[in-house]
Amino acid sequence: MPFSGTSDPSGEHTDNFYKSIQHLNIAIEPEGNAGVFAIHWAVAQATSIRDVSINATGAKGGLFCENGGGGFIGDLSIVGGETGMMIGGQQWTLRNLSISGSTSSCVDLLWNWGFAFLASTFSNCPTGISFKGDAVTSLAVVDSFFVDVETGISTDWPETARGVVLDRVSATRVPIVATGLPGSASGTTFIRAWRQSYGFQGTVPVQPFAGQAMLPPFRPDEAQPNRGRPTLDGMGLPVNAVADAGCKADGKADDTPCLQAALNGSSAERSARAEGAAGTRFVFLPHGTYRITAPLAVPAGTTLVGEVLSIIAVDGSAPAFQGKGGSVTAALVVGEGAGPPVMLADLTITTLSDAPGAQLVRWAASQGSAVFDVHFRLYYAAFGQWHFLPGSSAYVENSWGWTADHNVDSGAELQVQVQNGWLVQGSNVSLYGTAVEHNIAYNYNFSGASDVVTAMMQTETPYWQQPQSAWGLTVEGGTERLTSYASGFYSWFFGGQHAVARLLPGSTDVNLFCHNVVGSAMLLEAGSRAVSNATSAAQKTFSSFLAADINAVT
Repeated sequence: MPFSGTSDPSGEHTDNFYKSIQHLNIAIEPEGNAGVFAIHWAVAQATSIRDVSINATGAKGGLFCENGGGGFIGDLSIVGGETGMMIGGQQWTLRNLSISGSTSSCVDLLWNWGFAFLASTFSNCPTGISFKGDAVTSLAVVDSFFVDVETGISTDWPETARGVVLDRVSATRVPIVATGLPGSASGTTFIRAWRQSYGFQGTVPVQPFAGQAMLPPFRPDEAQPNRGRPTLDGMGLPVNAVADAGCKADGKADDTPCLQAALNGSSAERSARAEGAAGTRFVFLPHGTYRITAPLAVPAGTTLVGEVLSIIAVDGSAPAFQGKGGSVTAALVVGEGAGPPVMLADLTITTLSDAPGAQLVRWAASQGSAVFDVHFRLYYAAFGQWHFLPGSSAYVENSWGWTADHNVDSGAELQVQVQNGWLVQGSNVSLYGTAVEHNIAYNYNFSGASDVVTAMMQTETPYWQQPQSAWGLTVEGGTERLTSYASGFYSWFFGGQHAVARLLPGSTDVNLFCHNVVGSAMLLEAGSRAVSNATSAAQKTFSSFLAADINAVT
């Protein structure tokens, strides 16, 4: 994204979707480039940086983002520079960063609402993360390392109301782990769980201004945030291209039969996969638009990978998706039946016309299944986006469930009616770098789910919907052990609403760290109780913004 240094790029990020930088090595020539950053990255949702290495020695830094509404950054290495990464934006999820050798700070946070750093290493800088000023709000650092830095996280607490959460953080030769949290100049300090924030235990406010240890939240082994998207050349699988099965990918031909044939393989392959003996079938979708008119089954043991966000387009004129008599039909049925895990990557799921009976994805995949860079882009009606069935499991990284409120290439507002966002009823579900927006009833709904970990959930209510608008977050009865590291639930129009997030009775061990809301009078509605108001937990970003940690709500 070209930037002259004199023009004002603010605002451009809100329309800068569907961008990715992958598999690059970048080196800045030190001579005459003292003010240069390797990457200027002012982007919004459905964007990613993956597997990029930057040598910024002698330069200003590796990555600069003065504004953004993203997004996901992972597997990024930065060496040198005055500042490794200078970044600001509403919400970001950053996994497996390695930033070292900067002369000022590894990371300088300019402004934010909610950031989550996962499985990252900050080393050989005076400051690991600089988190200061009225414009920064909340920060979660999980499964990460500070090595040979003077201060791990530098804050200006309590002069300004910050929210910092550390979970499973190791600091080696770090005298100050965080402002208010001493470390060791010669040894290693392990921080199991610690926070410095406004907060609530249940619905009772607690205010640990100087920081305090806290009860560690539950997190299953499956949720470790260092999995990452595998490279296809490292999978050692034969490629089955759908073009070989006759798919046109022109958005006009019915590609349902050819897609299903490519996914199924031979009868012998299907039998072997069902028995868990055949490993994975790798199906590749070259870039294009694949129109489907009937449910498409993605069998257990399938790896389905697109190219530059290949589009699977549901034709609502097909009888299966018209919803006559209130019927609901899944467009993609993923991983049904016992069998090996499923992987989906680099796909866009959309509608070609109103499909009021279409549940776009029904997910039944087994533990170990994963989704990378798969997005919903909906310009026409549907019943729901994603349903994680009871007993299913998933690791989801960088997924945007967007019911469109405007055209991608213009600001013209749209009124698209999709009833439901993501209904999560599975177990061992990890959602890293996700956003679900503009659905009528709810965006995220956890109902009877267990062992769930999220890092940066983001929602917006429908722009056309008056209060009480859609729920950004609902946690229903029977949900157990849900831990959220950073979230942002936004209600922009019609004067806001009473609450945009709620916990219904019967859920246990729910922990919401760095929980942020906009345009809502309350942080959370817990049964008949309201948690917080603007006077007890408001940040200084603007008057309708609330942020806090909410622990062990039952």
